[in-house]
Amino acid sequence: MVAPLVEALAFPGVRLYVGEAEGEPAVTGVAIPVGDAVGNFNVATPPRHRRRGYAAALSARAVLDGIAEGATWAFLQSSAMGRRVYESLGFRTVERWELWVGGQIPPLIPPTPAAAEALIVFSRDSQ
Repeated sequence: MVAPLVEALAFPGVRLYVGEAEGEPAVTGVAIPVGDAVGNFNVATPPRHRRRGYAAALSARAVLDGIAEGATWAFLQSSAMGRRVYESLGFRTVERWELWVGGQIPPLIPPTPAAAEALIVFSRDSQ
């Protein structure tokens, strides 16, 4: 599990974030530069650390780091649970789609619809 993370750091501008609280990991995330943008991915907070602002703080840091490196806008996907967090940071929904989970090849378990995901964009102009 650690090897792929170490390999990801070999790509220019990729940042892995871990926030700690009470001596343990409380939030994680990944920022990846893409052209003039920074993508904010895989932000996760264990249930016992939720609703304390950790995901918002990590996401804001990732965007600010990307801007410091030359990004002019940021993007991410949000679950329904995270939508208000990102909107509070200035992100807005620009596209929605339905995400299907499950299924195998060959399909032994039929896929089922999951929560809609949103591509959300933040730019310096929306600050």
